[in-house]
Amino acid sequence: MSDTSIQNSFGVNLAGSLLQNTGLNINTVTEGLVGVSHTVSSYTPGTLITETCLKDLTLAIKAGYDTLGVNLNTSTYGNLISIGSSTIPALGNSKPPTYTWVGPANNGDSTSTAAQEISWYPYTATATTNTYPTSLPTPRQYSDLTSTTYNPNITQHGWIRLFALQAWNEFNYNGDPAASEVSYKDFLNSFTMCSAFIDNNNGVITTMSNASTFLKNTYSNVNDLMTADITGVNLATQAFGQDLINTGKVIDLTQIDKFGLPSILLKTINKYSGFTPSLAYALLSAGLSSSDVSSILSGNLIPSKLQEQQIYGAYSIITGKDLVDILIPLNCATPGLTSLIDLLDLQKLLPNSFQSLTVPVYNSRPGPTNAKTYYQIYINNGINSQLLNPEVIAAIGVYGLAPTSENVNIGTNYQVPAAGFGAYSRSCVPDNISIATGAFSFSMQQIPNIKNVPIEKFAQVVFNIESTLGLPLVAGTDVPTNTVLASGGIDQMAFGSGPYGRFTMSDFFGSMTGLPYQFTDIKTYIQQLQTSTLSTIYTNIYNTIITAVGDVSATVQTYIDAANNEIANIQANKTNIANILNRMWNLTGTQLTIEQHARDMALIPVTVPKSVRNNTFPGVLVSFVNSVQEYASKTEPHMQAQTLEAISNTSTAGGQSLIALMRAIRNKDKLFKAGIPLADNIPAELNDLTTKILMGNGTVSIGKTGQGVPAGDATFTIPADHNVLTNVQQYGHFVNEQNAYCVPTTMYPNDVLGSIPNNASIGQDLAGPNIMQVSDVITPIAGGFTPQGVCENLNLGNPIVLGSLAGNPFQNLVQPQLSNIYTSGLLSPTTYTVPEAIDEVIRCNCDCWVN
Repeated sequence: MSDTSIQNSFGVNLAGSLLQNTGLNINTVTEGLVGVSHTVSSYTPGTLITETCLKDLTLAIKAGYDTLGVNLNTSTYGNLISIGSSTIPALGNSKPPTYTWVGPANNGDSTSTAAQEISWYPYTATATTNTYPTSLPTPRQYSDLTSTTYNPNITQHGWIRLFALQAWNEFNYNGDPAASEVSYKDFLNSFTMCSAFIDNNNGVITTMSNASTFLKNTYSNVNDLMTADITGVNLATQAFGQDLINTGKVIDLTQIDKFGLPSILLKTINKYSGFTPSLAYALLSAGLSSSDVSSILSGNLIPSKLQEQQIYGAYSIITGKDLVDILIPLNCATPGLTSLIDLLDLQKLLPNSFQSLTVPVYNSRPGPTNAKTYYQIYINNGINSQLLNPEVIAAIGVYGLAPTSENVNIGTNYQVPAAGFGAYSRSCVPDNISIATGAFSFSMQQIPNIKNVPIEKFAQVVFNIESTLGLPLVAGTDVPTNTVLASGGIDQMAFGSGPYGRFTMSDFFGSMTGLPYQFTDIKTYIQQLQTSTLSTIYTNIYNTIITAVGDVSATVQTYIDAANNEIANIQANKTNIANILNRMWNLTGTQLTIEQHARDMALIPVTVPKSVRNNTFPGVLVSFVNSVQEYASKTEPHMQAQTLEAISNTSTAGGQSLIALMRAIRNKDKLFKAGIPLADNIPAELNDLTTKILMGNGTVSIGKTGQGVPAGDATFTIPADHNVLTNVQQYGHFVNEQNAYCVPTTMYPNDVLGSIPNNASIGQDLAGPNIMQVSDVITPIAGGFTPQGVCENLNLGNPIVLGSLAGNPFQNLVQPQLSNIYTSGLLSPTTYTVPEAIDEVIRCNCDCWVN
């Protein structure tokens, strides 16, 4: 698949089309229904108006607006644009009650700041001033606004016209409303900005929404969450960490599930070469055989309870120097240790922090302590009696040595699992040691991946871990997030029509695509509900206004009252269809509110007057084409892929190429899953031959006319003046016909840089063996060299006999851009010649080491 979208053939088509301002349009189906409107005063209705009873009513509204104060007073006009508002507003082409946007329209009009600030609410006959905030949740960007004024001229073609005008505003962003063509660089930049707005905000909205249930029923406390449950072992992390550092390698985290068993400590001592003759003698004295000890250390024997007791007993006689000899390889610096037994006693092993050790008991039903209740392991230097409560033991359950392939056939060595903390070491060591080490083991195992963490790394991290000390307001209750803050954040940003209030592309370009509006069905239901009586009333209203000589407000009001009565009768007789139509009509108001609100949040108002430099050309267009690589996979309803299909002009090659490009990109992912690559990558670099000619000769045919140095029928790149550099020494030149770099016998300075043949033609890359001949130069430019004498191909490992397969296969290992030969006519010398090297050695021997 292509590295970038524009390297795909469809991408090239699309880029070529967009650069020429073709390939996109307002969705033709939508435009056919709602019509075309480029300015507030202009409107060509679509079939939703022309093929329903709304045709004459819409004409009447326009005629009434044009004769306000002459043939119609403002009160009657206000009633005219509100026909059916309390029953079936769609049959009166009037504003649905769900349209509530009160902010600026931000329509992208670059000709008038006032036009950008105009709002289409409250859709009245006279100019109205509204004060913020309103019932609509108001984003913080309006906190400094006190009021806004609404101009009544937006009402002059009825409600449906608003979507035609909104569609044009969206397409013609940063343009003149009266313009006939759209600037694609401006529109596509607005598309890119809205897409980026979605990417930046939707994740936050979803996160804030999910925060209310995140870890619900499994959450314990915020310290556990931010320390990977380390604070669940000991909240006094600095003291705990220092104790762990002092213990060195005593605690083997790979065996933390059996911590407290004497045999585990024995293996740890042996692992770090701490197994001394004194310890061996003590074990033998305790009743263990040397073969038993060897088998235990090798893992071939799982000790019985008796053997564990014997090991524990042996530890008691390891004191003084014998103890020190073992502590040194373990790097254990814990103060106050008197015998090896102390390495199994947490009070001795963790003297500074044992009192704050805790162990969790998971709650079957989250309560005041959420998912875990923490118990102190020690109270007043003794085991916490709560750890022995039947309820706690029941919650811990079976926690001991289960049958394994190694111990199931050992007979008396097999231990039946017991319940409670330290069950696996019960009767092997004193109960106070068993319960404490078992609780510590249980608590440590709540830390993720703890068995794979070196104890010395763990100790350093624990010593430096941080908690929420002094920050009581950051925590939640049954979830880690402060849900009040999260909910307040959602209220300020989740104004989209997607799940959780996420934004969709239809929230920015819905009128242009028509995707969120059921205009086809609305037209169908209007046609099912309209009556000949209602149509006649609307015709009479139009004729009355259009033929009026004076004020006809009273007559028009009579017809308005008759229309409202007829619509009420329609609602009573066809309630089900009326309700369906009302829901669809109300949806248009809801969505247009969202659409204008979202655009106002995402898009910065354009400058007035228009600045053509707001968006770069062709950068914006190229960037958009490459972004299709991302847009193509966003196929959810109302998102980028569907939106782009809806606005692609499929009557053009560019519009079709946009759709084809997205399909090809999606194919890439599907084929990749099967391990099948696509070979559709059009190179984005100069071809090898062009590069060699350009580097070797300093100029090459551009391939088009009009820019560069003309030579016959071709145009060449402008050669660089080598005089600005010092001591440039061109080795030779590239000969196209031989496809080789040639080195002549001598090179003499001349009055030109490079040379361009008289007979060159368009598209011809400096053909001919004599391209450096002065006689062929068209445009003299100072600098350069002329080859003299025989020119031989540069030997980079060429075969001795032409056609032989013995040539060096790595002749092209270094590309021309990095070749000292090809850059010789472009850059200062980078290597010594043989004479220069000899001179430098002689000079250096005399001078380099002299201080």
